Amino acid sequence: MMIRGQHNLPNRQRGLTMVELMIAVTLGLLLTAGILQIFIGSKKTYEFQRELSRIQENGRFAMEFLTRDIRQADFWGCLNDGVNVTSVLDDGKTADAYAAGVAASDALPSSTTGYAPALGPLSDSITLQGGNGGGIRVTKYSNAEASNIKLDKLDHPKGKTITAGDILMVTDCVNAVVFQVTNTTVSTQTVAHQSGTEVPGNIAPPDGVPGGLGFGFDTDATVFDATPVRYWLRKGTSGEPALIRGTEGDDWKNDGVELVEGVENMQFLYGEDTNGDGVPNYFVPAGNVGNMDNVVSVQVHLLLRSIRNNMLDSPQTDIEYYGQSRTATAFDRYIRRAFTATVALRNRLN
Repeated sequence: MMIRGQHNLPNRQRGLTMVELMIAVTLGLLLTAGILQIFIGSKKTYEFQRELSRIQENGRFAMEFLTRDIRQADFWGCLNDGVNVTSVLDDGKTADAYAAGVAASDALPSSTTGYAPALGPLSDSITLQGGNGGGIRVTKYSNAEASNIKLDKLDHPKGKTITAGDILMVTDCVNAVVFQVTNTTVSTQTVAHQSGTEVPGNIAPPDGVPGGLGFGFDTDATVFDATPVRYWLRKGTSGEPALIRGTEGDDWKNDGVELVEGVENMQFLYGEDTNGDGVPNYFVPAGNVGNMDNVVSVQVHLLLRSIRNNMLDSPQTDIEYYGQSRTATAFDRYIRRAFTATVALRNRLN
């Protein structure tokens, strides 16, 4: 009898050795770390691009608001300039003359920090005056001493009904007068402009009587909204610096409408035409303008920053703003961009 030999088969391996387990864990950790790094990098890039896009958007909005109102400044109907513009407003109660086209300040009671060197001048403000919006036709005002003007309608040029306290301008191709509404009568579509108790209130016109405008206006005259528009910067509701739009006499800290956040600094240079050819001979700050009536263009400089800090790995070193290169301080990680535009005052161009 032949007996076959028996062969013992090796036992199959079950589970993992400690070395294999450690290798697997290490590879898993490396893969997870790589994925996490990609995720963090993508998220950081997304947040950077989002803040940068927000700066660009805010800059465009801010420039649109400013340039639109600057272009419209010094509009007095069909008058070419403000030579024959008078005002019966009690200007002693306000800071600027309503009949001026452009009024400005080189500094505001606010500061900009976080720069080396410092920005120097504080943010500017600008006040723009003149008629704006659509006009309303005058139907009766032939007596220069009359205290009421009858209009074609009482719909305000800005889309609301004219009410007491509104600043209006009546103008034809010869004269223009700025006044404040003291009362309205809807049934007769009449606007009163007596002395009243409004602020700033009305006074007697030159060589006229209280309550009158000093000139008679025929049915070819038009009434416009003439509320002065003022722009300045202050801390907004979110705590970030913001562009504010208000009117004459507004309180710097509390009044006005917040338009755009992230506007950190605002400077204006005024193009003065000294020889009457309609072209600015130089651009200077408001304090160096010889005659504001000769200003034919305004150069706007805005510095905007991201809403969130720590968007950069190191302080930004390439901030070109207002003719100078600046570097953010050590703990400043905001993204900043400068915006510049030169705007012509259309109503002063020949």
